[in-house]
Amino acid sequence: MIGGGISCLGGNPQIIYCTIVGNTSAQNGAGIHCSNNTGADVSNCLITDNYSIFNGGGIVTESCSPLFGNCDITNNTAILNGGGISFVGNSQKIINSRIEGNYSKCRGAGIYVMTSNPSILGCNITQNNALKNCGGLYSFNSYPQLRIRVYVRTAPYRSTANAMMLKALMWMRNIWRRIASAMRPKADSSICSVIGIDRTLVPGPISSPPVETSVKCDHNA
Repeated sequence: MIGGGISCLGGNPQIIYCTIVGNTSAQNGAGIHCSNNTGADVSNCLITDNYSIFNGGGIVTESCSPLFGNCDITNNTAILNGGGISFVGNSQKIINSRIEGNYSKCRGAGIYVMTSNPSILGCNITQNNALKNCGGLYSFNSYPQLRIRVYVRTAPYRSTANAMMLKALMWMRNIWRRIASAMRPKADSSICSVIGIDRTLVPGPISSPPVETSVKCDHNA
């Protein structure tokens, strides 16, 4: 079963001011599933507390180009990838949306991108939790248009090597902050904030304090 809440198979449906909550899918896209070249327009919706066995607890798009705008995609779960959103194939767009508190057991708890070229503009991608890779956003064999403001937060490291790496990262961050402050442009509403939790960066058992990280894009896989 795909699309526990809504399944869009072709056409150009408008989904506006809807609450999509508490749905389950035995496959992909527990909240919304879009495929077959659908041009769905999803705006001003709350997509929350949905659960998918495979990918895209909140949203899955496959080989289509829908538009998501001014949506809250929160507290969704995918056992594999993309707790909040899974973009696969084609060129999707999501703007001015909040992707927060989503969970996946593998990669990209906030947004998972596979062989796709989405535009992700003006979004807050925060406090998403991936057990394997990239709490915020994971991109594989894709070229997303992503304008981001990155926040890096760190948890305690246990080894001397990791402690030295942490100091180096902190030093680099301070340098970049000074450069950014000197060259700061006027406010741009298309810039995204990305904060995610990536437990692979923390040595020790899974109960270790998480490290909040930003984005991984693998264009050479």
